[in-house]
Amino acid sequence: MIDRAALRAAAGPLVALGGLVAGVAVGVGLGAAPAAGALGVGGAGLVVAWWTTSRVRLIVATVALVVLGSAVTQRALDGAADAPVRDRLGTRLSLVATVARDPTGAPYSTSLVLRVHGVVDDPSGSARPTRSALVYATGSGDAAVRLRVLTTGDRVVVSGVVRPLGAADDWLRWRHVVARLDGVALADFVPATSPLFALADRLRAVVLRGTAHLPLEQRAQVAGFVLGDTRELPRDLEQAYRDAGLSHLLVVSGANVAFALALAGPLLRRLPIVPRFGAGVGVVLLFATMTRFEPSVLRASVLAATVMFTELVGRPVARLRALSLAVMALVVVDPFLVFLPGFILSCAATAGIALWARPIAGALPGPRVVRDAAAVSLAAQVGVAPVLLARFGEVRLVAPIANLLAAPAAEPLGVLGLAGGALAGVVAPRVPAVGALVAAPLRVLVDWVSTIARAGATVPFVLDRRTAIGVVACAAAAAAVARGRGGSLRRDASRSGRSVPDTPAR
Repeated sequence: MIDRAALRAAAGPLVALGGLVAGVAVGVGLGAAPAAGALGVGGAGLVVAWWTTSRVRLIVATVALVVLGSAVTQRALDGAADAPVRDRLGTRLSLVATVARDPTGAPYSTSLVLRVHGVVDDPSGSARPTRSALVYATGSGDAAVRLRVLTTGDRVVVSGVVRPLGAADDWLRWRHVVARLDGVALADFVPATSPLFALADRLRAVVLRGTAHLPLEQRAQVAGFVLGDTRELPRDLEQAYRDAGLSHLLVVSGANVAFALALAGPLLRRLPIVPRFGAGVGVVLLFATMTRFEPSVLRASVLAATVMFTELVGRPVARLRALSLAVMALVVVDPFLVFLPGFILSCAATAGIALWARPIAGALPGPRVVRDAAAVSLAAQVGVAPVLLARFGEVRLVAPIANLLAAPAAEPLGVLGLAGGALAGVVAPRVPAVGALVAAPLRVLVDWVSTIARAGATVPFVLDRRTAIGVVACAAAAAAVARGRGGSLRRDASRSGRSVPDTPAR
């Protein structure tokens, strides 16, 4: 049960994407290198592919993407190996940096990612500019309290001891982090001066202010649903969402980007087509900045921009084809994305929706609105199941049921959390009743989803790799037997001159 038309429409881009990912794997195996020659060869190959016929084009483009993927990966590894702070390991440095990722952790133990721009070597306090590099900074005690108030985009002066990344820090390496900075002390900071970050932070504050009438736990969940910010969410509740297979609700996805575009829709529709495209991309960029450019946000944002561009040029494409093009663009820019679970799961869920949502909706009973919501949820679960098995070794069997039960509340929660939060954040300081009015349905929706998460987390049944292989093998055998019986019936009917009606696919 798969949407074969969607698969055929995206066959070429999917093959090309496979070549690019294979090239990334080759690049990791070859190791760090400037790879300028390979980069040129890969780029030239894509140019050649553009001017060839369709059948040859796919072959040439795929080979070129293998070379290009290898080259950009080697260059990324080379940049990390040659980062400026790595030659000062074990020493305490004063650094000028920008906050690249919001602080996380407990109030008295805080960590954040900093983008280093300069080293303060001069006793007078002047900074020597260096090539940009990311470090993972940690602080404790009073320093952690001061670090906790920082936000992405803030300019800071910090000091700390530079340490190498450990064996368990692969998740940092694939985010381009080159070293740790321990025992961090904050010497100075300046709020974000970038207009984009300043506006994004202001809008974040407005949306979160609009949820002030909710209890703290519900506010933390709304921040996760709308902005992907789970820093204030109790760890036991976050674990319950994960165990019930609902953790994707706390991660910004394509649905959130669609909500943001829908809110801006009345304004966008008044613009001519080219300014509408520019304004739409601006909305997507602003929302991505608000949600801090997490891997799933990058996927959703670039996919939305790709769809808008194809509509601008009058050549709209199917969702799976657009997803393939968007992922290729992202991986060429940042090949390390293919090693991040959040990015892979986001792509797998979107692919699952493109391939299985329509067939599943056609097979389900009930009103169309309910069938479509349930089909999207189930299709996403089908898409991510192989990734979960490969990466984590198991799939929670309660996840499809939990997602079906949570689906009727999840979408209204995202819309109301963003639109209602923004409205209440602007109006409630002057008219408090608006904040209470928005909070009432939000609380009902949040309690609905969190109750399902807590109940689902108590279900112990999981599907491991070995069982999954057995289930797939049995399903394939059953399908082969059914196909063989159908063929036998048709042969017998043809010999006797009778016809056998087609049976609908299930």
